Amino acid sequence: MKYVYPAIFYAAKEGGYCIDFPDVDGACTHADTLYKAMEMAEDALCGIMVMYEDFLMGRNGFPMKNRIVAPTPIEKIKAEPDEYSTSAFVTLIKADTDNYRRQLAEMQIRENKKLLKQLIEKGMICEEPKEQTNEQIAEKAGEKIKEAA
Repeated sequence: MKYVYPAIFYAAKEGGYCIDFPDVDGACTHADTLYKAMEMAEDALCGIMVMYEDFLMGRNGFPMKNRIVAPTPIEKIKAEPDEYSTSAFVTLIKADTDNYRRQLAEMQIRENKKLLKQLIEKGMICEEPKEQTNEQIAEKAGEKIKEAA
């Protein structure tokens, strides 16, 4: 699914940005630079929307009191600095949860392969056997029978 929601970016007095999504409970983040803040905002929105989708499909046990709501029109969102910020602005952030899920799966596969390699190198597990054809399996079985006789 694809979503677009307004986000409020607060320029923190101590530097960096805090980002809040008024329509999406639980979606907030922060970053040191504006560029990174835009990336983090998209990541935060994708992450929470994946959780919402999974809950609606019965795939997770997180109690989500809210459902996915329509975004408030950007012109209706007021961006005013709070006591921790010097300025604030509103912009739209997109979330593509299908792409986000693919990226997470690819990242998990890479990490699993890296972990498997480390465990093999440390001798904690044996290397996985190579796939064998039926002929190779039959040949080995025949050799074992001859050895036993």
